[in-house]
Amino acid sequence: MLREMLSEEELREFESLIEELREENKNSPVLVEGKHDERALRNLGLRGEIIKLNEGKSVVNFAEKIASRYSTIILLFDWDERGRKLTGEIASLLREMNVEVNLEFWVKIQGMIPHVSSVEELRV
Repeated sequence: MLREMLSEEELREFESLIEELREENKNSPVLVEGKHDERALRNLGLRGEIIKLNEGKSVVNFAEKIASRYSTIILLFDWDERGRKLTGEIASLLREMNVEVNLEFWVKIQGMIPHVSSVEELRV
């Protein structure tokens, strides 16, 4: 749990960032890798749309589906090797399809909690 890993100040910063994410999620869907990631974000209070990558589609088909429905998205894949690769690949594809890709939360969480490698680890 993050409460045990972070100082009080770091925990307040994290909670503030998550509040910003909740607000952004009211208007933009969050893309995650799978159901465990979705569950973790729901437990953090996100109530907007969360879309899972692992739906059996190719990365290109997934990006096309997203681009056909949304003009902006929040990308929040894991910070492990696979997640970093997917983040780059999906972000590039979506931008080519004129979708605004928000990586702000992905970058800030990675910088704030570098020892966390997956979204599902984000528990307070």
